[in-house]
Amino acid sequence: MPEEQLEPPEPDDPTREGDDAPAAASAAPLLWRRLACGLVGLQAVLLALGALISLLNLLTGGDWQSNALVGGLFLLTALGLLLIARELLRGHARVRTPGVFFQALLLLLVPSMWSAGNPLLAAGVGVLAGTAVVSIVLATRRA
Repeated sequence: MPEEQLEPPEPDDPTREGDDAPAAASAAPLLWRRLACGLVGLQAVLLALGALISLLNLLTGGDWQSNALVGGLFLLTALGLLLIARELLRGHARVRTPGVFFQALLLLLVPSMWSAGNPLLAAGVGVLAGTAVVSIVLATRRA
């Protein structure tokens, strides 16, 4: 049985300036991708908890129409955000628009939260959404 011939490895590119340059260049986008994935994933988990609370309210005798509607919307949004988070971790730029759009929708809720007497919650949502926008844009940019 003949042995397979292995081709010799390609010589290193002479234009590279050492082994540290590619590692440093790829570390920054990986950091932004992980941060964006974590923030969007956190939002998905919080929405899934909201869907669970709506389900519990539904089971304990609450208004079934509003609880079912809110729980279903929260669950669908959480699933969409999980898909966005997965693609952000993979580095796909195609999820930039839906990711930033959802963060813009969250930022639109901040003034109503503030005027409803929840300034701490409004500030937290604003910081979370703002940080997520920056990380999504930096995670999906092309060098």
